[in-house]
Amino acid sequence: MLLPIVGEFLTSIGLIVNTYFFYELPVEAAAVTEAIFPALTGGWFTMFMGVFSYIADVTTEEQRTLRIGI
Repeated sequence: MLLPIVGEFLTSIGLIVNTYFFYELPVEAAAVTEAIFPALTGGWFTMFMGVFSYIADVTTEEQRTLRIGI
């Protein structure tokens, strides 16, 4: 479950670098930076899938709706 978080962190760092070098880098560099890390690490939806799978695994059927709702 840490891989999507790392990917989003690297995307944020890459976009900060693109902002710093705004006039030197082409627009394609920002597009690649924003797309490559989530594509390789799964993005936020992989994180949600992992969290929901973990909750479904550790809770009983009676508690599951409450825990996923929280």
